[in-house]
Amino acid sequence: MPTSVKPAALPAKKLLPFILAAFGFTWLCWLPLLLNKQFAAGMPVLPGQFYLGSFGPLLGTLDL
Repeated sequence: MPTSVKPAALPAKKLLPFILAAFGFTWLCWLPLLLNKQFAAGMPVLPGQFYLGSFGPLLGTLDL
């Protein structure tokens, strides 16, 4: 007698915090860079800030 097994899916209540944390941290780091480049905003920028923003998805996974 075959039984149907549903694949494990990531619940929506875990997906939303991941997306918010990943995109939020990334854009928090990248927004000053964008504003300085596009509008000459004169915001302070750390050395390596672009690379720091790439850790947003990692922080999103740690949030889960």
